[in-house]
Amino acid sequence: MKNYMISNGQALYGDRFVSILDDMLRDQAFVRRPAFLSTFALDVRSDESSYIVEANLPGVNKEDVKIELLDSRMTISVDKKEESTEKKEGYLRRERSEIASRRTILLPESDAEGIEAKLTDGVLTVNVPKVKKEDLTRHIEVQ
Repeated sequence: MKNYMISNGQALYGDRFVSILDDMLRDQAFVRRPAFLSTFALDVRSDESSYIVEANLPGVNKEDVKIELLDSRMTISVDKKEESTEKKEGYLRRERSEIASRRTILLPESDAEGIEAKLTDGVLTVNVPKVKKEDLTRHIEVQ
């Protein structure tokens, strides 16, 4: 991450701030920005029987989300395309944007059967059951 200085000597961190500042200085502040640019927040909790994964996906519809589980690795992918047109007297503005992001997390002992996913108010919740392990302990008699 780059470190930027402003005129009073305070350090500001992050390319996102500089991008917004550049747009404002170029008189393009009216351009609509996506809710997230390259990634999304993700929380994972675990209890005895399952993993609960929560992802913040504001402005995303369930049709834009794809979830895959392969070899105990769950991948959440988002591919959202938007188009907006604004017509006013004397001009036409048309914008198109595409947001693509993906997160992969390791969920050991996850069971592909019975996974449930729900998207409510911009929060994706995925419940991934754990494999029920049998007690494989074998007692050996000493002679």
